[in-house]
Amino acid sequence: MASGNYEIVVHQVDGTDTDFGLAWWAGEAVPGDFDGDGDVDVDDIFEWTSNFGSGPGADADGDGDSDGADFLAWQQNLGTTAAVSTAASVPEPTAIGGMLCGMAVVLSQSTITRRRRG
Repeated sequence: MASGNYEIVVHQVDGTDTDFGLAWWAGEAVPGDFDGDGDVDVDDIFEWTSNFGSGPGADADGDGDSDGADFLAWQQNLGTTAAVSTAASVPEPTAIGGMLCGMAVVLSQSTITRRRRG
């Protein structure tokens, strides 16, 4: 995909478009962070225990299963926090437009009030 500015529009089945906000997380995943909260702690071992042998639910090494190697990754990274964890959201265009219209009404009302008094 080429670099540039992109717009996301949701087209509903009934033909209307919906504006919405967008949020994302960026940063490096820490091996052993099985609950995805950005750190490797005791909570992650509970995820590993419940997924052990049943599939990729707690897969730290990317081999498609939850096993002893994944436990080792948890153990080696215990106490580690993700280096970068950021979130950003984009306000809905309709909310910005509504705010601007509201400000225009308030400003015009105060101008009208000043003219009547003056």
